[in-house]
Amino acid sequence: MKRILIFILFTIIVLNVSAKGYTGRIIFISNEVKEENDSLHIYFKVNIRAGAVSDCTAMYLTPQLVSNESIMEFPYMLISGNKKYNLIERWRSLNKDKFENIVPYTTIITNQFTDTLLTYDFKVPYEMWMDSAHFVIKQEVAGCRNESHLFTFLMNNKVKLKFQTPYQVNPSVSYIEPKYESKILTIHGDAYLDFQGGKSVILPQYRHNQEELEKIDTLVKGIINDPDLKIKSLFIEGYASPEGSYAPNDRLSYARAISLKNYMKDKFGFSESFFRVNNIAEDWDRLKQLVLQSNITYKNEIINIIDNADTSDGYEFELRKLANGVPYKQMSDELFPQLRRVEYNINVTVKNYTLDQSKSLFRKKDSQLNQLELYEIAQSYGEGSKEFVEILADTIPKYYPGDQTANNNAGAALILVNELSLAKRNLLNAGSNPPTLNNLGVIFLKEGDLDQAEDLFRRALTGGVSKANHNLQELQIKREDNLKLERYNK
Repeated sequence: MKRILIFILFTIIVLNVSAKGYTGRIIFISNEVKEENDSLHIYFKVNIRAGAVSDCTAMYLTPQLVSNESIMEFPYMLISGNKKYNLIERWRSLNKDKFENIVPYTTIITNQFTDTLLTYDFKVPYEMWMDSAHFVIKQEVAGCRNESHLFTFLMNNKVKLKFQTPYQVNPSVSYIEPKYESKILTIHGDAYLDFQGGKSVILPQYRHNQEELEKIDTLVKGIINDPDLKIKSLFIEGYASPEGSYAPNDRLSYARAISLKNYMKDKFGFSESFFRVNNIAEDWDRLKQLVLQSNITYKNEIINIIDNADTSDGYEFELRKLANGVPYKQMSDELFPQLRRVEYNINVTVKNYTLDQSKSLFRKKDSQLNQLELYEIAQSYGEGSKEFVEILADTIPKYYPGDQTANNNAGAALILVNELSLAKRNLLNAGSNPPTLNNLGVIFLKEGDLDQAEDLFRRALTGGVSKANHNLQELQIKREDNLKLERYNK
């Protein structure tokens, strides 16, 4: 924290000059009285001139800090002639039980020929009342005949408060280790196979079928030949475009799904039990998406018909009437072929990996790693590293978007890079488990809402999050710092 050190040359104001004929001379060269960390630091130099005290005289210089509320006295400096010093020591030895704890800051035995430069450097814990206090030095001179003379020197400066910059909190976020889970990977594919009118038999040489079948073959062979993967099941779903009546389209879409099932069964020797087949007779949802993405004319009117027609056959009837059938013809040429397809999902199990194996697959085959394996990779790079944040904040949420553990860990990682808005969004989808409460508390702490942060930290601590205790300590430091900032600004 920055400190401003001000050295002030000052004048001496004698408040009580009752020492008639006194020849002792002292010169204060410099002084500073300042707040330093949590301490009051008093520093000054004083030059004791030759002949300032005689052989039978003693001078006591006692620094004091004085305000309307309090007064604090600091260890005194004793400047004495040799004869007087011996008398003082004899007296102290006779009364040591009373004065054993009263010792001077320093003791100087002077002579009549040499100046003496003394340095006073002392610290005490800082108290709030010191803000408005001023610094004085009380000088008491005890002469040869036990006469006493008292002077008070006002040093003309108040306590210099340290320059305050806001305390930057250093809270700790909490992570949740994902639970082990068996890995089932779903690989999706689309087959835009061409069928002869009203038929469902797959003819490999018909139109674009060879190209589409090669895509299927390549995908399935890649899975079969990968020793880390094992096919568990296949789901096939057939679709038809909306020309004609619903019932024939329903039969046709199902028959096309069965045709692809039979092709894959015969080609790769899959068991019948591997397959589950379904169909969508007329895929109006997909047609709506395609219309929205296209430049087709009467787009809004088409969408309105799709959204409001009562039956599937009613859809087609209304579309054919629109603008003398021009938009329907355009959809039939450009969009309907994209609806005649068979989609398939291949469900595969994936082997478990060691950390080194997982790291070798990272960014290459992320989809074959489960959340625990990705989490362990992130931990291996170290908290706060680029890879750590990337995996927790980007990679895992991509595969586990609704998972509370994934959202908590993403929020924690985003806090590390001060992306507080994004972090809060993740954490609000992570439930109310104790680590998440702690992480939300960290965000509120960083945003300055200390009351809300404290409530969340205490709830997290009750839930067993030990890091919440550290965060409560950081919060208390911040509260105290805020008070100091208010005082400094005033």
